[in-house]
Amino acid sequence: AVQIRVTPALRETACGLCGHFDGEPSNDLTLLDARSALTPREFGISWVVERDCVHSGLEREACAVRSSADKNVSLTAFDRCSIIFNDIYRDCHKVLRPNRFFESCQQDCCDRRSPSGCECATLDEYFRECQRLGVDLKETWRRDTVCPHTCDGGSEYHECGPACRATCADREPACALSQCASGCHCPQGLLWDSGRCVEPRQCACTYRGRKYQSGEQVDQDCNTCVCDDGRWQCTKAICDATCSVLLGHIYTTFDGGRFQTRGHCGFILLQAEGIRVIQNKHVCAGLPKD
Repeated sequence: AVQIRVTPALRETACGLCGHFDGEPSNDLTLLDARSALTPREFGISWVVERDCVHSGLEREACAVRSSADKNVSLTAFDRCSIIFNDIYRDCHKVLRPNRFFESCQQDCCDRRSPSGCECATLDEYFRECQRLGVDLKETWRRDTVCPHTCDGGSEYHECGPACRATCADREPACALSQCASGCHCPQGLLWDSGRCVEPRQCACTYRGRKYQSGEQVDQDCNTCVCDDGRWQCTKAICDATCSVLLGHIYTTFDGGRFQTRGHCGFILLQAEGIRVIQNKHVCAGLPKD
């Protein structure tokens, strides 16, 4: 047995598992951060000296144990989920109690027979909520050995990045979501395009459904367009144009427009300075009128 005897000099200044020494037993279960504990177990965890020992106050067999295999699954679930109590996450512990998330995590691992990564969904939920409550996670909670996240195309994993991805097609997206989002994000100054992060000058251009890389060019009438910085840069020469009449009533304009008009009249096809071209239409003998 252990007994600690104190003098009145410590009255109302004590804290820990022995209480406040203030004559009021109702507030004895006070956590390290001065909040009231919901359960004795939570109270005990709060006053653990070394966080690595936190499992000593928790139930190690969260799964239903009917065999040695079940026991191993249960112990693995405990070990994988107890990282949530690591002291490096203490800023989150101050605003969001991890206990119910720990229990949910264990249950997930039990249900799935504790495969690698069974803890990740619950941990992600916990730290996302912690972040929403205002905690600045200066670095991701993920580690090489804890739910590592692999990103493709030169992107990097961040706990708090833009909720809407900037792309070559939409460089400044109007995002309806004000909160940041965890996930793979392009480094600052780069844009997402065709499965990779690129510098703006490397953005592809699109013409008639086909993509063209920076530096490639297409001819458009008498002009040449070069893909540069994701945008077409075209020469501005004034090209020759053609107007045509098909079957006497189907017209294609200089600019490519098409229309039909009928009638046995004279039509002005072109009128400009010093030029006038008229189409005269007549009914040929033996042919029906329109």
